[in-house]
Amino acid sequence: MANPVQGKALPTIWEVPNVLWSIISSVLQQAYPPNKVGRGRVCFRRVLNGVIYRMRTGTQWNWLPKEFGDDSTLHRWFQRWCKDQ
Repeated sequence: MANPVQGKALPTIWEVPNVLWSIISSVLQQAYPPNKVGRGRVCFRRVLNGVIYRMRTGTQWNWLPKEFGDDSTLHRWFQRWCKDQ
């Protein structure tokens, strides 16, 4: 039987670490600059974390936890990123 490590939290497998996010954020901001008018931009970090969660768990888009934001918004950004690669 395995011995669990007491007091040490395991990393969350669907959250982008801060160091990596600083790199990804600058790439996304250059590729998708915010519009000058209209509705404010969604949080790319939440969207990316939601997409990673979706890919790792295989859950349906409409069953994603609300902490990642609107499922349609996540799916729309995922489709856009796939198309633009």
